[in-house]
Amino acid sequence: MSGKTLISVFDKSGLVEALAPLHKLGYTERLASAGTAKLLTESGMPTDDVASLVGGGPILGHKVVTLSREVHAGLLASEAEQAELNELGIPRIEILIVGFYPLHAALVDPGRTLASVLQSLDIGGPTMVMSAVKGGRIVVVDLNDIPQLVRYLKGELSDGPGFLATLWWKAAARVAEYYASLAMYLNEYRR
Repeated sequence: MSGKTLISVFDKSGLVEALAPLHKLGYTERLASAGTAKLLTESGMPTDDVASLVGGGPILGHKVVTLSREVHAGLLASEAEQAELNELGIPRIEILIVGFYPLHAALVDPGRTLASVLQSLDIGGPTMVMSAVKGGRIVVVDLNDIPQLVRYLKGELSDGPGFLATLWWKAAARVAEYYASLAMYLNEYRR
């Protein structure tokens, strides 16, 4: 498998330890946002800032980094479209590891306001997840799945397609749950 791993997580606790087995296995081409890239690089896992792919640093207070055609092309392109990716200088992203902004924490905060809830909403993470699912990429929304992913990458799982489908199911369910919680809050708020 060739291509990069893109890491986009809000909560970085346990990330270095979780990624170490992938790094050891040879999955060393990584992209991440600035803070995550710095953390991983300082931990001995050199990681490029995703801004180098999208042609600039984060804008609008870091709201717009991964919402770019380069990221989504790298997640969506089929093998038949690889030549076009190469012409555009866009790497294929094979593995996506995502942890959303903590919307739930904002929703249960007794001092929450509509503005605080909306500012806690993750757009890029869920959008990347759905691009990766559609593109048939490996999608990890729970770091606890990485040991099983390592087994899959080593060819040790008897049902590889079933494992990928499980990861896609978990990812789609996470997106659905995330936005459903927002919808329920907004439904209550409007009353």
